[in-house]
Amino acid sequence: MPIIEMCKKEDEGARAWNANSTDENERNVFIRNTWTGLCLRDSEKNGYNDSDFYMLVWDEEKGEPRSICFASTRGWTYPCYGSKVDATPEIRAKFEAWEKEKARKQAERAAAIEAAKPHAGRRVRFVRAVKGRKNKATKGAEGVVFWRGVNRYKVSNYVDYGLASAHGFDVRPYTVGVELDDGSKGFFDDKAVQVIQDSE
Repeated sequence: MPIIEMCKKEDEGARAWNANSTDENERNVFIRNTWTGLCLRDSEKNGYNDSDFYMLVWDEEKGEPRSICFASTRGWTYPCYGSKVDATPEIRAKFEAWEKEKARKQAERAAAIEAAKPHAGRRVRFVRAVKGRKNKATKGAEGVVFWRGVNRYKVSNYVDYGLASAHGFDVRPYTVGVELDDGSKGFFDDKAVQVIQDSE
């Protein structure tokens, strides 16, 4: 069975929810089916006072899934609780293919992000002039990273780190130790450098 939504009597596909009820109010409730054959997964989101119920459906027009709230304890939505997962094998195959492609793109993006990090052994170029501990560097100067770590003097300012970390993002401020081509060494904000060559 697909998503059941409450509607007006004159809406296309409308039918009485309980035409045989002795309660006139129930006889005046009309429902209809939507997203037939496209419902992939249902879920519940619990709030402090109320709960919302969602259905993940396949949007044929967009070629991707979308989430729809089909019922809630915030109001009377009793007829809608009959909504069920009903995706056809063809739709499930499309969804699985979409998930695989999404995972591939995420892995590709993660690899690109990792490759751009100035880890030890990577050659970098300074994208802006910067003064660091023990030394300074001009824009365009190059060198090799010998150390990278969290800047503990700044990390306390990142109040959203816990939330970002829970979603897989590392927003902590980092410092890199760089040996410049002139032989000098210093510690700098890692945002001041750009990787131009990976470790050998």
